Amino acid sequence: MFLLVINGLRRVENMRCSKCETEIAEGSLFCNHCGHQLSNPSESNETVNEKTEPANSTNTNSNVTKPFMKEETKSTGRSTVETSINVPISIKIRHGFTTFFLWLILILNGLLGLYYLLTESTDIPKYLLEDGDNAIIQGICCLASFVFTIMIMSWNKKAFYLSSFVNIASSFFMKNIGGYLVLNLLSIAIFFGILKLRNPFGKSTWDQLE
Repeated sequence: MFLLVINGLRRVENMRCSKCETEIAEGSLFCNHCGHQLSNPSESNETVNEKTEPANSTNTNSNVTKPFMKEETKSTGRSTVETSINVPISIKIRHGFTTFFLWLILILNGLLGLYYLLTESTDIPKYLLEDGDNAIIQGICCLASFVFTIMIMSWNKKAFYLSSFVNIASSFFMKNIGGYLVLNLLSIAIFFGILKLRNPFGKSTWDQLE
């Protein structure tokens, strides 16, 4: 208790007016001698703390700034990802029946091509051919249509024209040219109509071919 009283007395003795250097009591707002208004002790303490910690403030700012910058970088990265997600991406989608039809004619052309070619070199009955029909040419045309169908599935518009040309040309190597020509033209028209079917987004496969 005695030590606390002594320390208090020292504080009183050490407090002086900043203008006239007259000793004043602790906590006084005005100097009793010259009337000078004294600064707020709390403000003076903050001023002293700011002046006595210049070196530490640099380290503190450096420690705080780096995580903040990292967080800002992360937030910028997130905003970039969100922007890239929100950008509309052009995805090509077919109508479900169009996809089914393409796979169907792909399989049929592949099987018919092998069938026509094998009937010339084996004893397989020629159920789909008449006397005078060129099986080799038909086999080559079917395999060509097989390749063109794959190209159409890869969004190639030229493949449709090439496939149509091959189908029409194959009619002239059959005995019943007129019948096969009408049949092939009808199949081309049906094929084109199926390519014009629109997907749920309102675009047809034909419009998306390049």
